[in-house]
Order: sequence, then C-alpha cells, then structure tokens
Amino acid sequence: MKVAILMLDGLNYCLAKRFKTLRQEEIGRVINNVTKIDRNLTTVIWSSFMTGKMPEVHGCTPDVHCRDARIKPGVKTILDYANKPIALWIPAINPHPSYWKKEITTLCVKGASGDREAREKFRTIILKTFQEQRETFLRKLNEEWDLIVAHFNIIDALGHVYRDLTKMLPYVVLVSKFVEEVKAKIDPKTWLLCVSDHGIEIRGKHMQDAFYSSNIKLGLVNPKVTDFFPLIVKKLKENV
Repeated sequence: MKVAILMLDGLNYCLAKRFKTLRQEEIGRVINNVTKIDRNLTTVIWSSFMTGKMPEVHGCTPDVHCRDARIKPGVKTILDYANKPIALWIPAINPHPSYWKKEITTLCVKGASGDREAREKFRTIILKTFQEQRETFLRKLNEEWDLIVAHFNIIDALGHVYRDLTKMLPYVVLVSKFVEEVKAKIDPKTWLLCVSDHGIEIRGKHMQDAFYSSNIKLGLVNPKVTDFFPLIVKKLKENV
C-alpha cells in the first residue's frame, strides 16, 4: 500500500477536529509518551514517530538543540521499509534549511514579546516557506513513490508568536485546504495520515494536544507517538 504522511507540527486536536478535511475517516488525540520536558519537543517526538523508538535509542534527546539533533546512524526509520521513499524536511533527518535559523528565530522571539514589525516579518517568511513547501509536495506527488512523508512547520511557528487558538484559525484553514489538494491528487487507495507532535504554545508551554487523522479506519484509541511506526511498516507491506 502507498502511504502519504503529512507531519503538521504544532496543530492542536481541538483545532483540527473543526475541519472536515482534517477529520477524515478517523481522528483522535496522540499521546506523547517519549518526553515530559517542554524543550526541543519537535526533534524528540518526530524522531520517535519515525523510528518507533524512545529518545535514548534514536539519540534525539531534549538536551540536544533542534538544529543539531540527528537520528543515530543505524537506527531504522519508516523510510528504510519503503522501496521508493520521498522524505521532505524531516526534523533530525533532513530538516528545512530555514528551520531554527538564528535570524528567523530572533524575529519569532521579538514577535512573541509584542514587536509588531518583527511579528509581521516572521509571519511573511513562514507563509512564504509554507507555500513553497506546498508547491514542492504537490509536485513530488507526481513522482514514483510508495512512501512520501513531509514536515510542515507553519502552525508551530506562527503559534509561537500568536499563542492564541482563535488567532491561529486562518492558518489552520490554509493547512486544511492543502490537505484537500493532496487528497485530490493521490489515489483513493493510498493511506493518508495527518499527524502532529503537540499543540501550540500557550503561556510559554506547548499544549499536549496532538492529533492524528486517517482516511482509513484504524480503530485506534489515543495512540502513543511510537504506535504509528509498526502500523506504517505493516501498511507498506500490504498489497492493495
């Protein structure tokens, strides 16, 4: 079975469930079972998602900064179980060059503290990056693949400056429309999994409100971050 995975960083379950496109056939919360520390969550959680392993095994721990984190050589990821994988901007594997870039994160910090000019510059950069990622991903769908997985940082990034669920709705709309575009391009027999690692930042801490949604029924109930690895490997081996 072909598998397409959209890693929607920072998208809250309580926001995602409002949109039919994001709900799909099955939707639920994802339990973070890999770290309780609200620091460098992105690389820690996504590395556990990609490997099905805990941080002490894959090597991306909360004390390693996101820009420096990499999954240990020899630790298998879902990419190793695909014949023709496409991996785009995956934290700790091949992150987007603008993720955690100092001049961009500086704008984020200033914007979060109330600097409107910095916030607008940051917003412009993030929206431009998302549109470029969107175009690249839709183009890549035309290539040969059995697994395509991509990470999108728009919700997490803007969540850091707005820190308000209501203010994030317009950007969730953008993501929802993108998911609709993906659905229109892929074969209906392809498994489309949308998943997040945590919710947006409120009062200096990420909300533990991650979500997943699937276009096929999985029968999951509050799955853990590491529960998706064996499911993905199994689906890749299935003949449809």
